[in-house]
Amino acid sequence: MVYTVKYKMPGQFFWRKLKGVKGDGILFGGPHNETIASRYFIMTDDSRIEMPVSMMFIFDPLRCRVISEGIRREAGH
Repeated sequence: MVYTVKYKMPGQFFWRKLKGVKGDGILFGGPHNETIASRYFIMTDDSRIEMPVSMMFIFDPLRCRVISEGIRREAGH
């Protein structure tokens, strides 16, 4: 299942969209152990997009179903 994520920088007026997202997560740390966080998105073509966590995100409600199905699969149901 894939879903859409809307994003923008605080203060910007218009939202942009990432379509075809099949997974996402948050990374902490940087190359020199500084406290940096970024959110990443895995797209249907297996490419990866990273954005700073300072951006605003709106997740498609379908994302909840994707997460729930992943949890069920891991539990063996």
